[in-house]
Amino acid sequence: MTTPSVPHGVFEPTNGAYVKLKKLLTEHFDIIEWTRDQDNTAPVMVSFVDITTGDAFTMHPIDSITDSDPITLLVFTTTGQVRAHGPYRGRTVAKTKAAAIAAADTAVAVTFTAALHPPAEQLPALVGSWHEVHPRIPAEVEFSTSGHGPQIVLCIDWTRRRLLPVGPFPDAGTADLWQPGNLPAGVHTRRLDLTLPAATAGE
Repeated sequence: MTTPSVPHGVFEPTNGAYVKLKKLLTEHFDIIEWTRDQDNTAPVMVSFVDITTGDAFTMHPIDSITDSDPITLLVFTTTGQVRAHGPYRGRTVAKTKAAAIAAADTAVAVTFTAALHPPAEQLPALVGSWHEVHPRIPAEVEFSTSGHGPQIVLCIDWTRRRLLPVGPFPDAGTADLWQPGNLPAGVHTRRLDLTLPAATAGE
């Protein structure tokens, strides 16, 4: 899920798209950010000055959107196993990784991205917080868990075909201790090994 800035109408200068735009333009433009005071680094105006001609224009940033919600990637294989990867920063990154994983492993049947719910005593009450189980995924799946390393807990309701991944947990023991106070009837919990993104593995 993409998350608008809070409160609405606030521009975040660390937004990835804005940072990348400045990096791409610095070869041809001097970029001047106008701020209201020294304690607030968010620009109220940004001027772009052509290095070659001196021509310039100024823009007023209104808002920014950041795709940064923690996402887990569930991988279902042709042999009936399910594996978990992540967490990734945002659904866009997760979908990119899903394509790479599927291309590298012919056993991948379906990849599924889902927002990772943080461990808490209560599960979200809103139905929209849960994710619909892909119709190609059978109930007779084998959950890949060795009990070593980071884990997630998958709350899954096969009758209503919905699931909710919770985590991450640092280890299997911590994951096993997690017991929500409002687990809906018909929902089962399964622990899964969490394969960390390569950039963060071992940190």
